[in-house]
Amino acid sequence: MTEILSNIKTIKLYGYESGFKTKVEAFRDKEIILLRKAGLVMSFLSIVFTFFATVGGPNFTPGVMNAQVVFVSLSLFGLLQRPIASMSNVTEATVSLRVSTRRIQKFLLKEELDSSAVLRDPILPEDAKVPVIQIQDATFAWTSEDPSVVAKDDSDDDEEEEVADETTSLLAADRAESSAPTLVDINVFIARGQLAAVVGRVGQGKSSLLSAIIGDMYKRQGSVKVYGSVAYVSQQAWICNATVRDNIVFGKPFDRERYDRVLFASGLLPDLEILAAGDMTEIGERGINLSGGQKQRVSLARAAYQDADVYLMDDPLSAVDAHVDQHLWEHLIGPKGLLKNKTRLLVTHGIHHLEHVDHILVVKDGKITESGHYKHLMAAKNAFHQLIKDFSVSHHKKNGGAAANVVAGTSSPAAGSDEDETGTVVGAQENDKKDGNGEDADGELVKDEEAHSGIVGWDTFKVYCEAM
Repeated sequence: MTEILSNIKTIKLYGYESGFKTKVEAFRDKEIILLRKAGLVMSFLSIVFTFFATVGGPNFTPGVMNAQVVFVSLSLFGLLQRPIASMSNVTEATVSLRVSTRRIQKFLLKEELDSSAVLRDPILPEDAKVPVIQIQDATFAWTSEDPSVVAKDDSDDDEEEEVADETTSLLAADRAESSAPTLVDINVFIARGQLAAVVGRVGQGKSSLLSAIIGDMYKRQGSVKVYGSVAYVSQQAWICNATVRDNIVFGKPFDRERYDRVLFASGLLPDLEILAAGDMTEIGERGINLSGGQKQRVSLARAAYQDADVYLMDDPLSAVDAHVDQHLWEHLIGPKGLLKNKTRLLVTHGIHHLEHVDHILVVKDGKITESGHYKHLMAAKNAFHQLIKDFSVSHHKKNGGAAANVVAGTSSPAAGSDEDETGTVVGAQENDKKDGNGEDADGELVKDEEAHSGIVGWDTFKVYCEAM
């Protein structure tokens, strides 16, 4: 049910209602036609079988039809009644079993990600000049198969499953496209303690670069080596059904001093003051009772608490307001933040931060077209200069004429917001607590199920009858 509802939400958000409605109605019309035919055939067969059994049966039966033969035959037919009645269900289950088995087999026989594709050394090199992240002449893709092989395999499988030709061609084309290299000729060298930013337009391969470093993509060629422990912050914050503290500590020994520093740096202290039980407040499934910005900051706090050597952050600042963005930059991610001595690779669209990073990687069409310091890239007036110019114009229009001096080489600080990023959600939680509709005072959302034992009381039967 959850999957169905989430897919309905996706269809509504993308405005695919009319297209899916047409397809569903077409399949439904075919189903109704088949059901009508099946009903007519079954009605006709029941009449034919009854007629021949009554009229023609005695004439074709060898021997004399007497009471002994009739009762013995009825007993045998009675034994066959249950197996014959369940034959349709068994046939349907067998077909489903065959389809499911083929799908499971296809999934289990898929090629595993090569764990040795990324060489990992848990110990930082003694020489501080050795790059902590090293990618040399590498090509990455989301599949390890050749596009032609993928298309052929898909067509074979789809013929067996008798899928519609249009759907088959779309799926085959999609998989063939996904098997093409996403990142080509990648060369990245990030020094220890360096703050590097990955920038580019949407869909150019910025997030894929981080996925390649953590080993989530297939390496077609080249070499990848990472020193030290790695903490990864995805663009979609991952939250588990546990307390805020459990989500941040995440199995590590609890260190109050470091924990408090992380809470302050991630800007969670104002939120914890309003939550029912502070950091012991239980977070619902997938962070249902937190806003997008709160979930992202909990994810950042979890990564910061792990005290890793390398931090890979996939645009975490896009989920927060401008003043929260500035707080996270100053106290957590930036040159003076909590992670100032760590190696940080940050995917970002925040052009106002780029002047303060050590190294910039410009990704375009799956390739790193430019790299270097902000001033050098701006002076070159190539793709990066045009990117900053376009982003500045967009930012200028969005903010109604606010100054954007980034192109000139002086970035203005992020504009603050009169309304707190957490104000809406926090205010709603506060009202819920007043109205009694929110979480309990102890911060628990999930309670243990109560079960009674013994004789069922009359009240239970009364409630049951009233429900009927």
